[in-house]
Amino acid sequence: MFTTIKKKIPYTIISLLLLSPLTKASQNNILQQQYQKHPATLRFLQNELLSSSSSTISNNNEEHNQNERRTKADKYTLLDSEGLYIAMNSLVKTYPDLVTLETAQDIFDLDTPGNIADCPFETQSGTKKEAGCKMWILTIEDKIAHQAKWSRSSKRLPEVFLSGAIHGSERVGPTAVVVTASILLESAHCEALPFGVAPTAENDQTIWNKWEEQITQARYCRRNLRKRGISDADRKWLARLVTTRRIVIVPTANALGFYRTLDYENDMSPKRDFPFDLTNETDCFKTITTRGINELFRTHMFQISLSYHAGKIAAGYPYGSINYLHKSPPDAEAMDQISEALSVYGGHFKWNDDRYPTGQINDLLGPTAGRFEDWAYASSWTTATPTVNCAPTTDNGQYPTKYALTQSKYDDYMLRSVPFIIETSRTDNPPGSHLGTDYHIFDNKSKGNGHIPRNIRATLMAIDVVEPYAFITSVNHLTIDDDIVPLTDRNKRSCKNTKAVSVPRGTDHVTIEWEVGGGITVDETSLWYAKWDDLPEIVDGATQPPPGALNELYTEEEDSILGMTPGGKGKTRWYRAETSSFSTSHMKGPSFKASIPTSNYQEGDEIAVFAVVEADKDWENQPPDILPNVKPQSHLVNARTNTEWRYEEKLENKIIQGRRQFFSVPVTLKITPTNSITEELSVRIQKDPHSTLKTVERDSVDGLAIIMAGLILAYVVHVGMKYYKKRNENNKEVKYSNVEEKEKLGFDTFELS
Repeated sequence: MFTTIKKKIPYTIISLLLLSPLTKASQNNILQQQYQKHPATLRFLQNELLSSSSSTISNNNEEHNQNERRTKADKYTLLDSEGLYIAMNSLVKTYPDLVTLETAQDIFDLDTPGNIADCPFETQSGTKKEAGCKMWILTIEDKIAHQAKWSRSSKRLPEVFLSGAIHGSERVGPTAVVVTASILLESAHCEALPFGVAPTAENDQTIWNKWEEQITQARYCRRNLRKRGISDADRKWLARLVTTRRIVIVPTANALGFYRTLDYENDMSPKRDFPFDLTNETDCFKTITTRGINELFRTHMFQISLSYHAGKIAAGYPYGSINYLHKSPPDAEAMDQISEALSVYGGHFKWNDDRYPTGQINDLLGPTAGRFEDWAYASSWTTATPTVNCAPTTDNGQYPTKYALTQSKYDDYMLRSVPFIIETSRTDNPPGSHLGTDYHIFDNKSKGNGHIPRNIRATLMAIDVVEPYAFITSVNHLTIDDDIVPLTDRNKRSCKNTKAVSVPRGTDHVTIEWEVGGGITVDETSLWYAKWDDLPEIVDGATQPPPGALNELYTEEEDSILGMTPGGKGKTRWYRAETSSFSTSHMKGPSFKASIPTSNYQEGDEIAVFAVVEADKDWENQPPDILPNVKPQSHLVNARTNTEWRYEEKLENKIIQGRRQFFSVPVTLKITPTNSITEELSVRIQKDPHSTLKTVERDSVDGLAIIMAGLILAYVVHVGMKYYKKRNENNKEVKYSNVEEKEKLGFDTFELS
């Protein structure tokens, strides 16, 4: 995706993509200066434009050339501060309804580290440049599907935190997380096309033209993704992650250190600057790096966190502090299973057979007080070591704003994440030949595997397991096109029209197939079904119903309002037998199948069928050496195992509600007349009246052509048969004539061959 190019990219194209308060003239001037320094970033911008352009590609030669270019394996390169800045702004400009770009300085009123010479490419308030380097925060969230921060679905989105670099000299992480963001957004935007529903005959030509243009874009971008090794199933998976999670990305938390290529921020180490296992109140939150991360964790309830580093190769989890040496965290089971799956999916390289070693940070990297991972996991609830409220000095005037003591006093809902440190490479800045390519990035055995693809996969796997899910894939072996479609209104039972299948009245049973993800082990999965009219309004098909909202509708009697059909136990794609307490014998998954009875439903009935999954109950298991001696404390574990777990964030009222059952978007079975057929009623790309006429005409011509071809072939066969018979008759005449001649001459008779 971020690749070196030889051709010069038109500056007008790039300026259209940049989200900047600069005038177009000043944008072009800056871009002309940036081009020679950042060809990799500008190539990325061109790719983004091609994947999401609002104009239809009309020139066949141009389309062919673009396809040729996109099918080649593009080598990744590492982006510096300016390259990351351009890339993030281009993503926001290209996908404004899916991603937001802000700074910690603007949101939390933090000081900016550095001076006027640092990060000179950053601008604010027109062309004015403020001194220093800002901490940029890229937030992926589907603003259309969830409408507003106060909406029910938005409040309940599971949250993921990704940090690219706390040490400024470590270069792989920032590029990896920004490329991951671009792949997620490109796939989600592509899956969303065409937007909305097909026009009708009542719509004017302008609307039809726009719809047909979006269909062309959809086919083009999907073809491009497939040519790069991103299958249709991969695209749908990535689109699901965008619409069903809130992903907060900080590519360079230590923005000043990254710009200067130094580990420290103004001679202070962010790595040991978090208030965990410390005793001195002036030893924490000295840096803007840690203050910015602290503010994010105060305003979000991150269930999973990844922090990228370099210098070794490892995927570690808490604890990593001296007072917790040889002790396990209460959530060790989940941490062990996830880190192992992450390591396996990441894979290894052709020049190195080692995948990420996994385990506690103490064992992999050694103990250090003040680590991010320990703080993010346990600072709000641990009783094993004393807590400290941070009162950093102003550091000789570098940061004039005093950081309040209250900012290190935490409520119970804060700091209950499951964090992982990813040590990406043995060197801070690995050679370009080890970075990999963008071709078949989901194949961990691909010859293009390298540091960037491996960490893209690790990041996506972590985003996936933040919440269990199921999705229905077929009805009576009829494949269903859509499930989670980004940038669509998912309220007011809209799924009744966006995921629907007709079933003829009198059909005895309907077979449903579904898949399960978002976890490791499937404790139980089943189909729940009922008529939409019998379900309470709170069951909208778009959000998870409150725990127990449907259970009261089920009885074991034949006339039960709610029916259930078991699908069994099993596993997801992330399951690893060596880290699970479950037996691997006869395990299904990640695909499941079951049938529901439909013979008693009447024409016109609409039946909602949910795939329901319960996952990862074994995450409650604990080793004997845990510290402190309490049950699992993370949001991640309790959100799927403990129905009594409920926390609400105070600022924006975000909610984590524990549950055992996770519901899919339902498929609606619409009972149709007996003489009808089973067919999907919710295909987004429908034929319009204009194209239907053309299709009929084309089909008529094609049919006539087939008939004519058949007639010509029959005529040729007829002529050939007549010729063959005539030839045989001639041969016989010749044979008999020869025989007569020989008899007259006294020779023996013979036959012509």
